[in-house]
Amino acid sequence: LAGTGPLDNFGATLRLSSDGSDRLAGKIQLLTSPDSDATRFITDLSGDLAPLLPAQYRAFFGSTTALKAEGSSGGDGRFTLDTLALESAALKVNGSAEILPGGIPKRFQLDALVELEGGTVLLPLSGPETYLDRAEINLAYDQTKSDGWRLVGNIAGISRDEGRVEKVALSGSGRIRPDAQSPAVGGTIRIAADGIALDDPALQAATGESVSLETLFAWRAGEPLRLSRMNLTGKDYSARGQVSFDDLAGGIKIKGALQAQHDALDRLSLLTGQSLGGSVSAELEGEAVALSGAFDLNGKIVGENLRSGIAQIDPILAGTSKIDLSAKRDETGLILRNASLSTRGIDAKASGNLASDATDIVADLSLKDLSLTQM
Repeated sequence: LAGTGPLDNFGATLRLSSDGSDRLAGKIQLLTSPDSDATRFITDLSGDLAPLLPAQYRAFFGSTTALKAEGSSGGDGRFTLDTLALESAALKVNGSAEILPGGIPKRFQLDALVELEGGTVLLPLSGPETYLDRAEINLAYDQTKSDGWRLVGNIAGISRDEGRVEKVALSGSGRIRPDAQSPAVGGTIRIAADGIALDDPALQAATGESVSLETLFAWRAGEPLRLSRMNLTGKDYSARGQVSFDDLAGGIKIKGALQAQHDALDRLSLLTGQSLGGSVSAELEGEAVALSGAFDLNGKIVGENLRSGIAQIDPILAGTSKIDLSAKRDETGLILRNASLSTRGIDAKASGNLASDATDIVADLSLKDLSLTQM
């Protein structure tokens, strides 16, 4: 890397070589106009990186990898990316953006394609090898045309040691309001995975062949980030709810309510190693502070005709079983307002306080039918 000049008028050439051959070459420039406080940047690099990479990743990059980026950064915080182009044998990325001084975008465009002529490509990622047949993502927003943004993505043939997913569809839409006093962003995101084939039979039975997730999100300056109408759906199970995130600098305060349902617990038998059965629903609401571990929660679980696979316990679980929990944790310790279990054969309750210097718990256990608890 060789360059001269001050940072507001800097130019450099880059040359990377190995074994006597150039692998990457190009220029980097920073330019400041005397009529503006904006600094313009220009990057233009290209070359054959394959010889520098592990053999298994060379097909992804091919014989030429090129990066071009041009834009400007203003003293008022405005950032403009006029051109972004990244290309290799299997990757093509094109984009542009303009970000206003408050950090809200005025426009953006991103088009990305991963596809290797001739078939599946190994992605240059850390961890287990990940193969991909094809992926395409398009993201766009332009305030001069409308306040709506859109996202469309399709991924085909994701394979890893754990299994394969035939198709993942990603979509989203919403609005961005770059108001100087109260900017806001919102929309809906949907993700659906189909053709899930996992090598582990236990995980396959638990997950199913299809899973989908949808959520509505909203954020306004000075207000929490809210995720509402969250819906997760799979084979015989689902979850829904809403959650908000606030005070990110002071500990990340999380508040929400979630409901979950599983209608066929026998699908979890291989995963747990027990012969499970029945159905269960759960509700949880309250708030928590992520960094301190403080929380104030209320929860309820209802099971119908549960089966644990343990002969001595299953008679007690026949019919309806209920668990109720209400607890709070703060700097003084854990306050157990109520914890109760009710089944066909048992009623149990507990409440009290747990602290580092003292513990005061009151519990009550009632056996409804001793014949159900015989060993």
